[in-house]
Amino acid sequence: MTPVVLLGSFVAPLVAGLVYLDATRRNFSRSVRLRWTVGVALVSVGGFLLPLFVGDALVRAYLLWTKPAPVVTSPLERLGLHAAVGLAVTGVALVGYGIGTVAVRRRGGPSDR
Repeated sequence: MTPVVLLGSFVAPLVAGLVYLDATRRNFSRSVRLRWTVGVALVSVGGFLLPLFVGDALVRAYLLWTKPAPVVTSPLERLGLHAAVGLAVTGVALVGYGIGTVAVRRRGGPSDR
C-alpha cells in the first residue's frame, strides 16, 4: 500500500463524516444524507487511487508544465504530486457538495424533505 493510498484511507472517511454532519445540520432526509456522504467519499477515494492508474502520465504532464527541460523527479516530489491530486479531487468533491446542496435546496428539490 502506497503512502498516498494510506493518506486517502484517512482523508476520505474524515471528509465523509463532515459531509454527513453538515447534511444532518441542514435537516436533509436520511437517504439524501447517505447519497451525498457516499458520493463524496467515493470521489475522494477515487482521487487518491487515480495516481496509481495514471501515475506516469501525471508525472510527465507535471514535468512538462513545471520544468523547462526533461528531468527526473525525486520520489518525494512524485509522492507530493500524487497526494496533491488526491487532496484536490477531494476539494472538488466538497465544493460540488456545497454547490449541489444549495442549488437543490433553492429549487425545492428532494433535500427539502
